[in-house]
Amino acid sequence: MFRAAARPSGASAQYGQIDLNARIASASPHGLVSILFEELQRAMGMMRKSVHPHRRSEALSRALSILQSLNDTLNFDAGGQIAESLSAIYGEARRLLLKGSREQDVAAVAEAEAIIAEIAQSWTAMGEGAAVSS
Repeated sequence: MFRAAARPSGASAQYGQIDLNARIASASPHGLVSILFEELQRAMGMMRKSVHPHRRSEALSRALSILQSLNDTLNFDAGGQIAESLSAIYGEARRLLLKGSREQDVAAVAEAEAIIAEIAQSWTAMGEGAAVSS
């Protein structure tokens, strides 16, 4: 079953949104994808922890939207097999999140989180490697 999660207060939520907007405005293309991963992980965590159906639904909607955005950034012509593999991974994460929502299955959501965490860590490491090379 899902656990309770603290929901940010109005002022805290507004500050978080301002911070996110500032990060987006100053981010590189690589940084924008990193932000998508961070927000996706936040949405999945909220989905897993919340006991309120409305909040879980909002978190699911946000997570699915971000997964679609990540999939839309893939360049299948230049990325080839890597882009195809990432698309399949994003599809599996979508499937697990929908299963988790439909069946209130925390394990399915946690599995989606683990899959995305691995990709996000690799993406972050790639960015750090590029920064060192510069």
